[in-house]
Amino acid sequence: MEKTFTNRNPIPLNRKAALLALFLFLTGLSLGSFLEMELAAEVRDDLWRFLHLPGGSAASSLTLLLHSLGRNLPLFLLTAAAPLTVIGFPASLLVLLFKGVSLGFSAALLFQSAGFHGLFLTVTSLMPQNLLLLPCFYTAAVLAIQFFLCLFGSSDSLGNCLKLHSLPFLKKQLRLLPFLLLGCLLEALTGPIQLPL
Repeated sequence: MEKTFTNRNPIPLNRKAALLALFLFLTGLSLGSFLEMELAAEVRDDLWRFLHLPGGSAASSLTLLLHSLGRNLPLFLLTAAAPLTVIGFPASLLVLLFKGVSLGFSAALLFQSAGFHGLFLTVTSLMPQNLLLLPCFYTAAVLAIQFFLCLFGSSDSLGNCLKLHSLPFLKKQLRLLPFLLLGCLLEALTGPIQLPL
């Protein structure tokens, strides 16, 4: 039976796609932590001082929201749209790898610079938004892998497969968008509160 992305017969969760996406994210997480540990002490201190710039007003919350949207929304749209070009499919995987690197680096920086207080900051200022953002990027990457496998596992021509499956694929990706926006909002709300601590 041919795998499809149509709403009538949705493609089941592909275990290999999920495992590949998980492997990429964990690789990025480890790489980010390793890169932070290789930083010179002076660079780490400069980054830590930068995190302690005064903030916490409503204006800074709005600024953080815009920055969060500016970082996450283009990456999400790239993850969602890249597989439609076929040759752009690897970009979806690189985005998930990048998210792992950035999270691993940030968590390691907080812990290395402030010990258990850094661990507290990791839990309170990194976890809330990433409980929404990471599943969005992870699910988007899994869908991208499944879409790619569906195209090249079909007996139909590539052009016909793209016409048949592109719209249902995009609809599935766009369903993740509200959770991404909520994650960006959480980042804006928790960031100003925690950074001055």
